[in-house]
Amino acid sequence: MQYSPRPNIDTTDGNSTMFSYRVKAVLSLAVTSLTVGLSQSGLGYYDDITMVGKTGSFRRRLQESEVKSHLVTAISLMGERHSGTNWIADHLTKCFGSELAVKVSYSRYKHWFQYDTPTVEPKSTVVVAMFRDPYDWVEAMHERPHHAHSHMNLSWREFVFRIIDFAFNQFNHIGIIYINVFQSFSGSINVCVNPKYLLVTKPWRGPRRLNDYHLLQRSGGYEEVNVNMGKLCVANYTWNEVIPCSYGDFTSIDGYARYMYELMHDGSGRAYPSIVDLRREKILNFISMKNMQGVKSFHPTQYEDLYKKGTASLVKMLEDETGKKAKCEPIAGKGVVAHKAVPKDFVRWMNKYVDWETEALIGYGKRTL
Repeated sequence: MQYSPRPNIDTTDGNSTMFSYRVKAVLSLAVTSLTVGLSQSGLGYYDDITMVGKTGSFRRRLQESEVKSHLVTAISLMGERHSGTNWIADHLTKCFGSELAVKVSYSRYKHWFQYDTPTVEPKSTVVVAMFRDPYDWVEAMHERPHHAHSHMNLSWREFVFRIIDFAFNQFNHIGIIYINVFQSFSGSINVCVNPKYLLVTKPWRGPRRLNDYHLLQRSGGYEEVNVNMGKLCVANYTWNEVIPCSYGDFTSIDGYARYMYELMHDGSGRAYPSIVDLRREKILNFISMKNMQGVKSFHPTQYEDLYKKGTASLVKMLEDETGKKAKCEPIAGKGVVAHKAVPKDFVRWMNKYVDWETEALIGYGKRTL
């Protein structure tokens, strides 16, 4: 028996050549699709592709834009109160909302301390963190202290550190003891005495309310309630991290949002001495997001810079990071932001007590008088 030779699909014949090209194209597309799927599964950005004919085998590296467009699924906008987050969130939703999730949260709502969480897919989120000039931000919080209901309607001195003056001869040690006992539930107070006045500094917190008191009673103590509640308090905090813990005490005042104070971010249950201490810890927490497993990239952004120059550079950066084309026109710049009018003593106080090394990490410095 004689065998016919196997047809050569790689001859110079036009039809055979076309067949060869089609085989190569089909195999290339199939394996390319597999490669993209593998890269999403975390198996790397390379894969072997075997082609038919004289081209042999080679390794194909996915282009950076291909990787980004398949991995990034969300933009998360972070920022403290009065930092322009509502303005920019609305804008980015118009720009990218049809193709990406534009969120005002990561592991918690945009204003609060964030933490690493496995619920966010690895490297799936681009984070933009908004910051505002510290002098303007503290004054804006003084004017309208969102969530901080115990700091409403105060002078700037009372707002940053409340001072209650008592004539020394009208106050005694029993009174001091009474304050300390009372504050063991509602918050720590630092007491110092001089020959004329008793100075009481109000920390950045408000009192716990009825539902929290019932939780504490049922648990039998502070350590017990912290263990029993775990992260079931408001915003997935523990008892030692937030006031209130109970959603029943998470009440709202029109124009001031819901009552809530974050406590020191070390689990100690202590209050921040002042709002500027909270700001320092929040800045450092937001910056730490660049190391969280779900974060593809982190971009600190000044409110003043966007107001002055517009959003073109922000939008372009997000296009590059996500691989998506913005479906909006950037907002045009409006010029230099007019700072809030504040007393010279306020500036002096800020210059003395703000952590300027931390502020420098996001591009802010002291004002001169």
